[in-house]
Amino acid sequence: MSDYIVKFGGNATLDAGRYTTPQTGSFAALGVANYYNSINDALAATTPPISGDRIIISDLHVFNPGGNVTITNLIPNPFFVISVDDSNIDQSRANGNFSKEGANNLSLSQGGFYSGLYLDIGNDLNLGANATLIFQDGIIAIDSAGDEILDLSGDGVTACLVNTELKLDSTTPIIKVGGGSEVTFVNCTTSTNTGGVTRLFSGGFATGGGSVNILDSDLSVVTGTLFEDVGGNAISDDLININGDHCKIATGVAFTNETFKSYNQRALFTRCSDTPSATPYQYHLHAFGGDVDDDTTVFRDQDEQWAGTATRTSFKVVTNSDASLGTPLWFEPTKNYADLSSSSTIRFFITSDTALTDKDIYIDAGYSTSGSENESSFKTTAPATVGGTIDLMATGTTLTTDGTSTWTGGKTFKYQIDLVTTSGADADYNYRINITKPSATLYVATSPLGV
Repeated sequence: MSDYIVKFGGNATLDAGRYTTPQTGSFAALGVANYYNSINDALAATTPPISGDRIIISDLHVFNPGGNVTITNLIPNPFFVISVDDSNIDQSRANGNFSKEGANNLSLSQGGFYSGLYLDIGNDLNLGANATLIFQDGIIAIDSAGDEILDLSGDGVTACLVNTELKLDSTTPIIKVGGGSEVTFVNCTTSTNTGGVTRLFSGGFATGGGSVNILDSDLSVVTGTLFEDVGGNAISDDLININGDHCKIATGVAFTNETFKSYNQRALFTRCSDTPSATPYQYHLHAFGGDVDDDTTVFRDQDEQWAGTATRTSFKVVTNSDASLGTPLWFEPTKNYADLSSSSTIRFFITSDTALTDKDIYIDAGYSTSGSENESSFKTTAPATVGGTIDLMATGTTLTTDGTSTWTGGKTFKYQIDLVTTSGADADYNYRINITKPSATLYVATSPLGV
């Protein structure tokens, strides 16, 4: 492993800033002749960095040459760019300081592993095709409206941002995903000096689509739409796989603003709320065929309250004209534990103003039995073929009336669906609730019951 030491003002060339043994002490003691002026100067060393090497940058470094900057020849898997204490080269950056890199447009053609950097971008931050970027403990700032704080539309790009602040000093920034790329945010925050950020993601998801994962992050400066203008064109919009969990959001923010038109397009947000007390039960799914949301006005009175709250909810399902037997709207409940110590039947409860059959809504489940925990058995509540899956030729049968439950806000019809297993043991089960009836509204109780 070699270290390449960088601070603005350095004048090292060739291998003068390269060290095969870790350095100690301060940058001042090292001297300007012994460190590079920029990351690209370090990359131009006679013996350039290879995988596993480190570019070590002073936390007092501020570099912005103006114009466009491309950082290339960073061999990934991994390649480390680390902010360190200006007074102690062998220690990570001092509290409150960042190594600052600026440009009008910054291109990280091959990605890299960055820790403790502040990227101050006038316009766009681009990742090259097949780049892998891991960016932690830093800041990415964008200054102008409509610019791309992250462009991941190249082929096969992967980015993971951890404990990073997205500084959105414009009202209309863009994160763009496409080309089969994936981006993950973990414990990230958003901030702005302008207020009223109207969007976070916009466009993209073309030429193969992409995946977005947002976990434990603060998105509350976005007051318009989190994912704007994606999914409405079945020809240009490809795979959309969005998952958000346990995120702070603004009151009234929209998750999406277009109807998804392909079956491989789904955006699921769980525990994302503007209110701390409401966080446990927040649920929003936007998918081909319709939407599923938590509802606090319609619920089964016998259901459990959400942990730490006095609240019961149901899943409100609203299908559109795209829901069908061939392309059902489907979702997986957040509570999937069933007490079957004295039973093998799991009962689900539904209320609706629309009469429903066992082909309009049915439940698929996977479960294991005692002694075969590494194997899964499959069961469906739909009329089934001899092979055990839904019988497309069968006529649907009206669901069984639920004569015992009471509902707050209940609708005309109250149904129960029994899923008969062979388990007879308490367990977590994998449920998928499928709704095939188009243009319908129904409510599913959140707590399946072992009976």
